[in-house]
Amino acid sequence: MVKYYAHAHRQASISFMLSIAFAVIGFAIFAAAAVSYLRNPDQVGGAIIATVAGAVNEAIGFLFFQRADKARDLMVTMIDRLRTDREADRQFVSALGVIDQIENPAVQDSLRAAIATQYAGCSSTSLSDIAALAESKVFAQTAKDSPNIYINGPSASASNGAKAP
Repeated sequence: MVKYYAHAHRQASISFMLSIAFAVIGFAIFAAAAVSYLRNPDQVGGAIIATVAGAVNEAIGFLFFQRADKARDLMVTMIDRLRTDREADRQFVSALGVIDQIENPAVQDSLRAAIATQYAGCSSTSLSDIAALAESKVFAQTAKDSPNIYINGPSASASNGAKAP
């Protein structure tokens, strides 16, 4: 992700510098055409050709400005996505920390399942569904017989203040 951001930033910088260069060159050609016409008004053809060349350079500069703006917009969008992802990760880790403080393993497992379905984009699970799942005898027996699963391993959870089994 960092490489992608650095590439987009480099692309925006290059596009901006090229747009500045072409804009300056186009202006210089326009100025040269004006000076040429003022010195020799009877040589209109050369002034027209220089004016057209200056307009082409200005158009190229404008296109590079647009490209730089699109690259900048892409970077802003990417930063917003990273911020949203980071906030979601923080909320997820916080929720897991709260779940680890619950004494009932069946409720812990049902809450973990609810969080997993929520982050997977499935339909949201209501608290009554979680309570019903935690109180079901089949789920309680399955939770009792299955080992606990830790995101960062039992040692990492124990160092964060969570209880290890």
